[in-house]
Amino acid sequence: MGRGGARWCVGRGRPLGPPPLLDAQTAKTVLRRAGIAGSLLFSRFYDGHRALFARVMTAGIALALALLVPAAGSVGALFAVCALWGLAATAFNVAFQAEVIRVTDADSAAVAMSIFSGLFNLGIGAGSLAGGMVVTAAGVGAVAPVGALVAACGALCCIVFMRRCSSIAVRSSTTSARA
Repeated sequence: MGRGGARWCVGRGRPLGPPPLLDAQTAKTVLRRAGIAGSLLFSRFYDGHRALFARVMTAGIALALALLVPAAGSVGALFAVCALWGLAATAFNVAFQAEVIRVTDADSAAVAMSIFSGLFNLGIGAGSLAGGMVVTAAGVGAVAPVGALVAACGALCCIVFMRRCSSIAVRSSTTSARA
């Protein structure tokens, strides 16, 4: 069959069908390239607005996951959601690495980053386990909404925790200035 009239095959042993709107390889490429933009945003805005930057990027991950299902019918919308996800995820990672380095002294920074990396990988593994449980219980279509809910809870914790930490830091600096 010619290129235009050929039917696309999903995989060995699977029925023929139309090609997906956005295949996994293209989605990963969009995510990674958008990650470069996330790194650039980090370098431009993070130092002056640490807490706000971390909050916005954490919320951006939740928003991207929440928009995956509604965007599923449009290639352009999927590209935009993947770009938001990649940008926010990379900026989140770099911002929290910077926070770990900022709050540790030079002698313990390597150990702190190792712990951060271990916890990050534990989160990836736990997310895979939870995603598998969601697929088993509710189907693959429920993964993004459940992930969005978990990410939204994380964003809320980030907002509350960073607000609390900044108010403690302000009180602490005011107290030490009086002494």
